[in-house]
Order: sequence, then structure tokens, then C-alpha cells
Amino acid sequence: MNAAVAVRGNTLYLFGGAVEIGDVEVTLDDLWALELTQRPRWKLLAELSPECAAIAGGDHAESSDDEEEEERERLGVLTEGGAGKGDVETHSDDE
Repeated sequence: MNAAVAVRGNTLYLFGGAVEIGDVEVTLDDLWALELTQRPRWKLLAELSPECAAIAGGDHAESSDDEEEEERERLGVLTEGGAGKGDVETHSDDE
């Protein structure tokens, strides 16, 4: 909820938002892009900060690692360790 969305050219950008994990509301600071003229494919431009990742993946999280992996597979998220079936790419400044 409360994510910022902008469109520039043929690309939609999605920044942040907020999510409730238990009794804690976490403000997200990741950045995603969606190319609107191609097959739907989300591209991760900036990952969550370490502070957000620690809260989101910490003791407050209610789902197990197996459930998180299943959710990633369902959403088609590619992991750093190898190719997946999904439609999400990660991008780092090192490329």
C-alpha cells in the first residue's frame, strides 16, 4: 500500500510502499521497473535497504522459508543463484 508510481516513456516505475508484518508497519524502499511495450517483466532496480530487509525478513515475519520460496516461484522471481521460470530480473550497478 502507498507505493509511488511514475511513468516515463514506455516504462512504469514503482517505488516503495508499506506493509504490515504482525504489529509492525514497514516502509519499503525498493525500486522496480516494468517495460510497458514488451511482455510483462518486472526488473528490480534497487533492492530493499539492509534495515528494511532485516525487519521484513526478521523475527516478525510469519511465513517460513518454504512459503517464501513458493511465493517467489508463483510470482516468477528470478533468484541470484540461477535462472528461474519467472519474469522478474534483478539489476545491479556493477553490470
